Amino acid sequence: MSLFPLRLAAPLFYQRDDSLEPFSYTPAAGELIFAWTIPAAEALSIEPAPDRFLECFLLAGRAAPGPADPAISGAGDKALFELPRGMYFFSQIREILDREASLGLAIEVQKEALWQRFLPEPRFYLRRLFEDGRGVTQIFRPLRPAHD
Repeated sequence: MSLFPLRLAAPLFYQRDDSLEPFSYTPAAGELIFAWTIPAAEALSIEPAPDRFLECFLLAGRAAPGPADPAISGAGDKALFELPRGMYFFSQIREILDREASLGLAIEVQKEALWQRFLPEPRFYLRRLFEDGRGVTQIFRPLRPAHD
């Protein structure tokens, strides 16, 4: 497992799909993303309460072509959203983690970000994909912009 700051140079696009389950991934599902808001009391804690970390679910989605792609022009009722470009604290494991292990990874990302004196935003993204014949679990934690 590696934990490090990551500059996402271009956004990743998704089509909202609230029928998706974050902890029952199969390779046939393709690339998926899930997002949660972390309660304020836990968002900057070095020892967050695990039972509160997943309580504020935001959204789920499937990979989609970018908005400039003609395949989605006039998409109408398709709710598109993005994982915006910017700074994140990031981790990746080349396996599909279950609920408990995914939560543990999200907490480790928070702890390491704080240890390295970053200020993470109070939300995180769990991304699932199949790459090079293996399942992959990724955690993206947006970082607050630095101020002078």
